[in-house]
Amino acid sequence: MVLREISKIDVNYVKKLYKEAFPIRERMPFSRLLKLQKNNIIKMFAAYENGEPCALAITCTGSKSVLLMYWVQKLSPPCARLSRAAISCSK
Repeated sequence: MVLREISKIDVNYVKKLYKEAFPIRERMPFSRLLKLQKNNIIKMFAAYENGEPCALAITCTGSKSVLLMYWVQKLSPPCARLSRAAISCSK
């Protein structure tokens, strides 16, 4: 798995995944997330497995901690291996 901070080439995929994963009442506007990232308040990461986008992580970093604000993960191949790892780690 490759995890990288999102760039302009990732934005359409990330926006689609974010909107599909969370009901409107649970998400802030995507334009606000982009602004927060531009101002270095949050970081958005896309995860890729074999070049296929699999997951999105949105974090807010403090001086001594990291808050995982949102985590979205596809549960279909090639991401299934990633999802099993995530599930086993959460137990």
